[in-house]
Amino acid sequence: MARSSDGPPCDHPWSAPASIRISSREAQCAPMPSHLAIPLPKAWPRSVRSAVVHAVSLAHFSLTSARAVAANSINARIRLKEENDRLRQEIALLREELRIKDARMERIPAQRRPHYPPTERLAILELRAARAWSIAQTARRLLVTPLTVTSWMRRLDDEGPDALDSNREPVGHDVRQVLDLTP
Repeated sequence: MARSSDGPPCDHPWSAPASIRISSREAQCAPMPSHLAIPLPKAWPRSVRSAVVHAVSLAHFSLTSARAVAANSINARIRLKEENDRLRQEIALLREELRIKDARMERIPAQRRPHYPPTERLAILELRAARAWSIAQTARRLLVTPLTVTSWMRRLDDEGPDALDSNREPVGHDVRQVLDLTP
């Protein structure tokens, strides 16, 4: 895991080498905005591009092998550290996956994006409550307008959950979801 000279380790799977790393954890771990991304040289031969992908695969294999040794350690602290590192990497990879998907969706004009079905609208409002997001944060994270989120909330307040979803699963689903979302 990468570590800046004056800060905590960075969870990002593609952290910069120590010689060019910046000190701010947020800037260091945040995905690079597309307008600042450094494009790969166009003249790179296909074999070089393929080699880069294979090098990443080999690094993943090496990490997995090392973690397997740590996971089977008799020392509980080593096992916990391995689990913590593995989960941090998983979070970083999921964030990168979401960034890629969001970047693709952002290229589509808002009016042409697919609409969320009622079950997902209610799930978004539940997630908003569980994460304590503002309307603006919810809209930004889920690529909708704040007016849309406000409209869903108003409909939920006026007409209840059936306004957003007429085909809800049984109540047991909601209880399991609340338990999953709470620490």
